[in-house]
Amino acid sequence: AASSALAWLYLFGLPDEEGLLRPPRGFSRDVDRAVAVAREGAELPVPCGRCLTLLALLLSVGYPPLVNVAHAYIDSTSSPSLLFLDGPVLAWPEGSLKAAELPRDIGPWDAPAAAYALAAQAGDPLGLLATAHLRRRGLADARLRAPGSNRASSLTPRSPSR
Repeated sequence: AASSALAWLYLFGLPDEEGLLRPPRGFSRDVDRAVAVAREGAELPVPCGRCLTLLALLLSVGYPPLVNVAHAYIDSTSSPSLLFLDGPVLAWPEGSLKAAELPRDIGPWDAPAAAYALAAQAGDPLGLLATAHLRRRGLADARLRAPGSNRASSLTPRSPSR
């Protein structure tokens, strides 16, 4: 629970009484640290559901540094799993060529839907709500297959299957 609160604080920050995101009364935004803390929480023996929800949110909006290292797969027990490659996930410098790149297609499995499903399995209410919404609206299927080539990296461009 502590890791999830810290991860969300890093993601959004907390303003001080002057409205600035600065210590000691405020909390600075740092997406890199938010992702690092959430990944650590997601990889605990008992995964942190809210940490998985944060990762799912960033995957669902297609955050390139995370999308490019996240791989979803179905394990030997037919359960969804996430694997993160390449060490730390760091934001790219603003205006750099790397920052202008689109996230790559991540294969046949749907990483955002898998992350939300894992969050739901870990007992996170937001993960459960997101999973139910995605399935009800036809934005993700129960098999966690990606909706098509170059569309697995984000939930935002999808249209319902109805």
